[in-house]
Amino acid sequence: MKVLSKEDFNKLQTDLEKARKDVREMNTKVQEKFSDVLKTSMELQNMKQDIEELKKLIAEKEAAAPPPAPPAEAEAPKAEAEAAAG
Repeated sequence: MKVLSKEDFNKLQTDLEKARKDVREMNTKVQEKFSDVLKTSMELQNMKQDIEELKKLIAEKEAAAPPPAPPAEAEAPKAEAEAAAG
């Protein structure tokens, strides 16, 4: 085991304190990013639920609505064809 001089010890102590400070700062940044990711993930999940609910409502509305009547333009050529044939 090596005996450190006072200067070496103080330098190591300073380096250790700086490293701990840097780690704390990085940890804070990681926590902030994780918080942002979690928030975005929750928003995405809520959007997916809203989309599923809207799809169900649209399906229910389409099932309850009567089928649309054929357009009048489609009937006009049939009437003309019948008049020409008759």
